[in-house]
Amino acid sequence: LTAYRVDVPDGDYEVELLFAEPDAKPGERVFSLSVNGKDVATNLDLSAKYGIAWAASVKADAAAANGTGLVIGFKPIRGKPILNAIRLRKK
Repeated sequence: LTAYRVDVPDGDYEVELLFAEPDAKPGERVFSLSVNGKDVATNLDLSAKYGIAWAASVKADAAAANGTGLVIGFKPIRGKPILNAIRLRKK
């Protein structure tokens, strides 16, 4: 998985990405996130920052334009990126 596209009507949105690291030790799963090409988290290590099985979220504001929706990108640095849920709120 390198990206996730959400087809939404044009407009401004708050994007909340929700995570809970199931089992990786600190340093085993590190990745960066972007929304519509804009970096929203770099070198995210959920285990090191929050611990195992603790809920965490990353929020970003983004605009969908020209019928392209929203694209959430994942850049693996170490291990495979993880995502548990996406919450969108139209502004």
